Amino acid sequence: MKEKIQNIVLISLDSCFVKNVSQILASMLDVHFADCKELVEYDLIDSGTILKNCGIDYLKEREGDALKRALDFENTILSCDYDLFKNNKRLFSKNLVCYLKLPQKDIGEKDVINQLAFLSHDEFLEKNCDKVCTLKGKSAKQAVKKTMEALEEYYEN
Repeated sequence: MKEKIQNIVLISLDSCFVKNVSQILASMLDVHFADCKELVEYDLIDSGTILKNCGIDYLKEREGDALKRALDFENTILSCDYDLFKNNKRLFSKNLVCYLKLPQKDIGEKDVINQLAFLSHDEFLEKNCDKVCTLKGKSAKQAVKKTMEALEEYYEN
């Protein structure tokens, strides 16, 4: 169990769903909200040009640096996607990471790779997240309720 957490990070295989739930939860708890992927993209400005001119290793290093700055926030609910978490898992140690586990049929069209690799991605998140909230469907209301229950021991209203 983590004694002091800096932030709460919500992850799902459906990036739009987790972002929506994170925003609702942040509003309910009266804390800040940020989307890790958006912050990294903002910091990198043009990741395609960085990849083309500097290579994948430099791009991943810059991505990690930008994510590290985002995770240094305090009192923030952050939404994160699978790839960003998997590629930078070591950076999340001061944060409570909660996996919003959706049934495979409910993964959005935008997240095709997560649909195709559902079993391996789901298994990775179950093993590497601090909390797992198993959801029956894509209901933000249910997700917020389950997340609040899972976070009771860590977060006071």
